[in-house]
Amino acid sequence: VRANFAVENERTYIMQNVCALASDSDVVVRKSAFECLVKIAEVYYDCLDMYMNVIYQLTIQAIKQDEEVVALQAIEFWSTIAEEELSLEVETTKDGENSKLKRFVHIALDHLCPVIFDCLMQQEELQDDDTWNKSTAAGSCLDLLSECAPAKIIERVVPFVEKNIADQTNWRAREAAIMAFGSILEGPSPMVLNPLIEKALPVMLTILQHDESLAVRDTAAWTVGRVCHVSKTQVTRYLKGLVGSLLHALKDEPQVAKNVCWAIHNLGELYEDDIDSQEGTLSPYLEQLIVAVLEATLRPDADESGLRPAAYETLSVLIQYMPEGNINIVERCVPLLIERLESTVNNPGLTADDLAANAESQGLLSGALSIATQRLKAPGIVQHADRMMTCYLQILNQGGGKSASVSEEVIMAIGTLADVLEGEFLKYVEAVMPILLAGLQAWDQYQVCSVAVGVIGDVCRAIEKLFTPFAEQTIGLVLAALGNNDLDKSVKPLMLSCLGDIALAIGGEFQKHFDPVMVMLRTAAERSIASQASPDDHDMVDWLLQLRSSVFEAFTGTFQGLRNDNRQEIMLSQNEWMTRYCQAVAADEMLLSAKRLTGEKLLSQAAGVLGDMATTTPGIAAELQKMDWVHNLLERVCESEDASIRRTGMWATAAIERQ
Repeated sequence: VRANFAVENERTYIMQNVCALASDSDVVVRKSAFECLVKIAEVYYDCLDMYMNVIYQLTIQAIKQDEEVVALQAIEFWSTIAEEELSLEVETTKDGENSKLKRFVHIALDHLCPVIFDCLMQQEELQDDDTWNKSTAAGSCLDLLSECAPAKIIERVVPFVEKNIADQTNWRAREAAIMAFGSILEGPSPMVLNPLIEKALPVMLTILQHDESLAVRDTAAWTVGRVCHVSKTQVTRYLKGLVGSLLHALKDEPQVAKNVCWAIHNLGELYEDDIDSQEGTLSPYLEQLIVAVLEATLRPDADESGLRPAAYETLSVLIQYMPEGNINIVERCVPLLIERLESTVNNPGLTADDLAANAESQGLLSGALSIATQRLKAPGIVQHADRMMTCYLQILNQGGGKSASVSEEVIMAIGTLADVLEGEFLKYVEAVMPILLAGLQAWDQYQVCSVAVGVIGDVCRAIEKLFTPFAEQTIGLVLAALGNNDLDKSVKPLMLSCLGDIALAIGGEFQKHFDPVMVMLRTAAERSIASQASPDDHDMVDWLLQLRSSVFEAFTGTFQGLRNDNRQEIMLSQNEWMTRYCQAVAADEMLLSAKRLTGEKLLSQAAGVLGDMATTTPGIAAELQKMDWVHNLLERVCESEDASIRRTGMWATAAIERQ
């Protein structure tokens, strides 16, 4: 089809037929035709100009009058157009021009908004977060339209909101007005939004507490949550009343309370810059908020509408960004969280539904305790470590591992504890390693496998040389996993990095594992260079950058670990291929420019490796000094805007030039 779309008369023939089928008498055919238009908008946006008048008429007509399954695709067409134009906006030239950007949204907005508003008022009585109908699709579309045409959207939405928000005879009108307002908050600039929010927020808080319609209160909670995400100025101005309203609404029906949790979640993130302060803007309210959120997790109806996970995730955010001066609140939370986690262990006789809820609580509590561990550090957490580890191990050994998500959370919590306790974690290692090694072999649950690999790295950093008794089995399993084609490729860079962590931890003892590890590392390096990615294939670009970075991490970890025990001479045999690898990485301009900062970090890793080789290998510095590509690489790294990257570049330059 791509070749056909490149030829105008063939493209026109296709478009005429698709548009004709969009008016077919069969609803299934019409739906399929609009699905085609959506795909065409996504792939061939730049070819649509001469067909947009017809498509505009078809989509407006379908949204207004056709069956819902067809109308949804017509709305999706405009959502897709908006997404494409947002993407093109990012690519605009410095003078503000982009020849590919047609601004179809700006052109259609005057006539599109009224039909979108009409859809907003076609809500179902009991719709929830999983509902997808004309109303919810219109809200999603309006969100994208506002990002695409922020100035123009305000002129159309504000009159609609003002007309409908106070209509006490029609809950659908009030809910649609609130949804419309909430949907445009990500688009316009703060200068434009702040006066609107200043006027609207008190009204929203009143509605949140007192409106008789559950749907209206639910959408008001969601809209307040969006305000908490975008407007620090107005949230701070109304903070006392806002917190009071949220605390009141947290006792509302589960679907409202869930959105209230999300609003509190955003509130915690809004003041993340206060984390190092003795007193932050939220400090007077933090204890009340945490108590209320913890109470919400225990509600008899907390299983409904995802309230319990929303409440625990909100608790984690409040702990994560708690000002340092309020850290005593976290200290008081930890025993309570441990007690709750203990209550989920050894619960015989639970029904299947109860078991699922119990497992969910285990994961959520472990996640919250992990965040608390990070905040309290060793002095604040060491007194609780035995109880925490007992719970974590019981959950995993009893088959909490039957749920991959629970296993991930618990294993990550163990890793956090290892990271914080450092050498004091040693007493748990004998019990932990069998679980982590089992995780390494869980190739069918690659998320668990990747978490286990990361935690092995945490354990290595915590106990260093004392990891030696576990090294041989661990390295064997990592090499087996790297050689297995069935393991998800996203885990393999983590595996390579893990080898570097082990080498750095055990130092000279790594020599006995050196040869097979270097064979695997060289193979991975060669494959990473042989693999190609299109600039548009973002997942592949990310993976290749990560894979190449992990090769450097493994090589550097091995080098530094051996050097710590004066065994670095065995690395000399690897210098030739590693130098070629550095050159190949530096020459792949497409990949480096696809993600600029990530590319610069990759180059800094290459520079660090070259610097390491120059400081330990007689004669190699002189050879490197003769290579133009080395000078270019070092120059790029030294000119980075990132200070840490520049420092690496300057160190490597000095290391190479002074030899």
